[in-house]
Amino acid sequence: MARIRSLFPSFKECADNRVALIGAFIAGLCGTFIFADFSAWWLAWVALVPYLVALPRLNNKMIAWATIVFAGTWHYGSLFWLNTLVFFNPFIPLAIPLLVLVLAGFVIFFAFAATHIMRKWPVVPASLAVGALWAGVEYARSFGEIAFPWNFLGHSQAASGNLIQSADIWGVYGISFLIVSVNAFIAGSITRRKRVSTTGERLVNVICAVGVVALIYCYIMAFAIPKFPPLPTLRFALIQPNISQVDKWNAYDPETSEARRIEIELGMTERHFKLMKSAWETTPTPQLYILPEAAFISPYFVYDTRLHQVMGEVAHNLEADILFGADRRETLTDYRRRINSAPHTPGRDWRLPELVPGIAPDGTTQPMESGPMANFTSAWLASARDGLTSSVYDKIRLVPFGETAPILGSIPGLQEKIMMVGSFQPGLDQTMFETSGTKYGAMICFESTFATLARGIAQEGGDFIAVITNDAWYSPDYAIARGGFFSRLFRLPLISSLSRSGPRQHFVQSVFRAVETRLPVLRAANTGISAIIDPSGYVVASLPFQQEGHLIGSLPQAWPGRPSFYVRYGDWFGASCLVFLTLTLLHLVYASRRKGRTPEQ
Repeated sequence: MARIRSLFPSFKECADNRVALIGAFIAGLCGTFIFADFSAWWLAWVALVPYLVALPRLNNKMIAWATIVFAGTWHYGSLFWLNTLVFFNPFIPLAIPLLVLVLAGFVIFFAFAATHIMRKWPVVPASLAVGALWAGVEYARSFGEIAFPWNFLGHSQAASGNLIQSADIWGVYGISFLIVSVNAFIAGSITRRKRVSTTGERLVNVICAVGVVALIYCYIMAFAIPKFPPLPTLRFALIQPNISQVDKWNAYDPETSEARRIEIELGMTERHFKLMKSAWETTPTPQLYILPEAAFISPYFVYDTRLHQVMGEVAHNLEADILFGADRRETLTDYRRRINSAPHTPGRDWRLPELVPGIAPDGTTQPMESGPMANFTSAWLASARDGLTSSVYDKIRLVPFGETAPILGSIPGLQEKIMMVGSFQPGLDQTMFETSGTKYGAMICFESTFATLARGIAQEGGDFIAVITNDAWYSPDYAIARGGFFSRLFRLPLISSLSRSGPRQHFVQSVFRAVETRLPVLRAANTGISAIIDPSGYVVASLPFQQEGHLIGSLPQAWPGRPSFYVRYGDWFGASCLVFLTLTLLHLVYASRRKGRTPEQ
């Protein structure tokens, strides 16, 4: 017990280091404002300074606790909007601190490595090293079943436009590197004023030259080719039906009567068809309609042959293809057989396996399934010529603790009854679709945060990326209408902005996917933000959150220099930074053992 108690700082330790702790808290608040709905992107360039100034003055225990204060404030504030899910899951307010604690754990690795370097190295090289360490930590967050590549520091610059153009070389990690390096340089200039060595002076000159070249490149990309005019290759319509998540939730609820569920589903389907008809009345008519994720919400969509026929008829009448989201399922045996088949490669197309189970004798849509089934969140294509096609894309990157429960899902009953988490399986391949000779791939919701998936589409010769999503979950209005504590909380001025920032934060990801791959991105969201984004990240047109409507346009001109450096070489920069972080930490451990004490004691 005494050993556990020793891990926590005493009142005296907190008092002695109160300036450092206050600085860490202020830095965390700055991070909250950076990613709030009003997006104070410029604040990112100084946000970390109070925290970085404090680190070299602290011992190991206080480094860890100052980091928890900093990262806890930063991540909880920027992810506060997740509390809006309390309407659907009462355990969400308890789960968010656990997520924040995991994210803070990553930053602790950065803190020890950065402190060591800031104490030992001259200011300029130390600043670059600290920037690389931060980028390495962000890259580490993109791995594994609990990967969460959300709100990287570089994402804050989407609104500025210019700097993000360099993401087609080193991805978002390079932008984060620049921002943290500037913060570290300012912090180092405050805490260490001694003159750098001759070697350091030469390094400064090299850095300045590289910086000038980088700035010139950014401005050329931003202003020499600022906009991409549309070409008459493909005309499309993005459908934003603005369907409340409460309606979708009620349709899934087992307590909802069959008659009421059918009524809800018919109402949603009719709204999609109405918007498509409205778009069809324009001249020239669209060749492709893109509907959002979960446009059709029945978990038994694969058995609904009547709806399959209707989709084919609608596509035929519109003389256009329709890309839309709907769940899919197959027998677990078939799924395992595919897992064990030929190696899976991005862009490989595969055909929908035959489903043996049939519909129940009474004619209900729920089939009589004789064995365990694999469930998927999927993108489907209905063509004007062939109706509902057999090509389908299953979502590969699932939302951890939303669509799947890593590790905890193996505990009987915990996932469905307590955590209230979906039970989906990951897809295996990135299917490529084609409409009027134009190739494209789909990314579903959370997947738009993974640059590697967008890169896979570009490598397979995709002409654009279709992002379909449903951000209807993330509205505080449901809880406000219900009343109670969260209703009052979400009405407060600053809290209101934080609670509404989720859809905008998600939208920013699509801007980066366009710049990194130099492909247009067409984003169709149930409640918004739907948008047409050109290869420079410029938002050609958009529909705001919680507004019904459609966007019609022609595919923006392709970037002349495709494939981009990032598409060819991937996360080379992020991987290099992670290697540097690992080597620095190993050096600290080695030095600690060699001296028989903890690092930087």
